[in-house]
Amino acid sequence: MSKAIVYSFYSVPENPENSPTFVMLQYSLETLRNHNPDILVLLYVYNTKERDVYHKTFGHINNLEIKFKTYTPPENLSKIHMLMMEHKWASVFDALEKYQAVLFTDCDTVFFDDPDLLFIKYNDPTKVYTRGSLLGGDFLKFFKIKNLVMNDGQFLIRDYFLKDKQTFLDARINYMLDKIKELNKMEVDEKEYENIYSWINWSGSQYGITLLLHNINAFQEFAAEDVSLFTDLVSINDKEDLVLLHYFNYNIHHVLPKKYLNKISKKVREDVKKVQEEWVWDV
Repeated sequence: MSKAIVYSFYSVPENPENSPTFVMLQYSLETLRNHNPDILVLLYVYNTKERDVYHKTFGHINNLEIKFKTYTPPENLSKIHMLMMEHKWASVFDALEKYQAVLFTDCDTVFFDDPDLLFIKYNDPTKVYTRGSLLGGDFLKFFKIKNLVMNDGQFLIRDYFLKDKQTFLDARINYMLDKIKELNKMEVDEKEYENIYSWINWSGSQYGITLLLHNINAFQEFAAEDVSLFTDLVSINDKEDLVLLHYFNYNIHHVLPKKYLNKISKKVREDVKKVQEEWVWDV
């Protein structure tokens, strides 16, 4: 079976090597190679003029291909259709044109074991494997999802779905457009409007594609002992036999070694600490 790990990266305009996501990507790749030195890695980079930086930082990594891409969002979604979401699925389907199975991972993921274990264990080609979560509060009120919602920071998909490429991409866009129409009919103040609007872009994958997967009976969870989200754990030491952890970018203090953490600006580190105060774990 031909397979690949896919990372998809949107360009940071200036000094990408100092951005948190760039640093997290370096650590994620290091942990991957610690457990599997050979599996193909496809690194998609969109809309960047900093190609030399990517070659310098990642060019030495064994069996890693950097694919520079250009993407322009549709005009009718120019305000919310940010590249930081759409590029994931564009990259995955591009990879599936050549490879039978793709494990997509965000930059804020850590490998604790060989990802080949996931390709072997989660082998139903008619399923998209992900981690799910039940969301309540304002999310539930507006987005109205009753089933588990996918977290698209890590998912495994096979070329069985290549025929459905446009269906997946349309599911994101159509869901966002429908939610904009709903929002425009609501009587909310400007601040609340902008708050909900800012989440609609994110909702395209997390909710739009989730609905599609449930409708076609393709939603399947990774077992928590194999793939977990940061919120599943009591502490970072509670990883047991995990293969993959998605820790979310505001939890860098819990996960990144000092040599990587120190590459991130002091301001960013202080900002994420404020977010972390809402969590039980000590920083």
